Amino acid sequence: GCTVSPERLAAPEALLAHVLEPLGRFLATRNGRVPIHASGIQLDDLAILFSGPSGAGKSSLALAAASAGLPVISEDTVYVQPEPRLAIWGWRGPVHLLARDAGTNAGTPRLRNGRMKFAIDLARCGAARPPATAATICILQHGERASLGPISPGRAVQMLGPLEAGFDLLQTEIEAVLSRLTSKGAWLLTLSSSPGEALALVRQEAETLRTRATSR
Repeated sequence: GCTVSPERLAAPEALLAHVLEPLGRFLATRNGRVPIHASGIQLDDLAILFSGPSGAGKSSLALAAASAGLPVISEDTVYVQPEPRLAIWGWRGPVHLLARDAGTNAGTPRLRNGRMKFAIDLARCGAARPPATAATICILQHGERASLGPISPGRAVQMLGPLEAGFDLLQTEIEAVLSRLTSKGAWLLTLSSSPGEALALVRQEAETLRTRATSR
């Protein structure tokens, strides 16, 4: 059994953020779902995952997608179930942005991956849907204008490492999943100052992105 202090019970938001969510994530990783440091959207059965270090733009893309009415899988961590069939799961919750990105929408501050971020509730994106059964990865970088281009499996694996603190505790499992998801290559997605521009490009090129997706 377990006990929760009266102070935690009196603060339901803190209870959710600091006890229930971490517990749920821990249990997910112990039940065949491997955490990948990425945000993502789902288009039909395809998960388009956005990966990069903290500050790369993962959460900003998730917020832009939610504002556009697209199904957001997750804003920071996606769970990949390798067996018996590939499935991509998310953890629905608020987007967490640095102060410079949150602007006037800044909500409750939380410590995320060692950095103080502000929680912003996502727009409602419709009812929950079955998990995606195919996935492709877009690795993020910043530039003057949005662009999208293919990269080789070797370069993708190189750009996705090393793992950040916390994720390195499951290094073997995560590296195996990343190798599988990039076996056909991946994509380099350049973000301009407007995340919506990159998101529009991703939607426009969705069928091209599917050509490098892993589905089994």
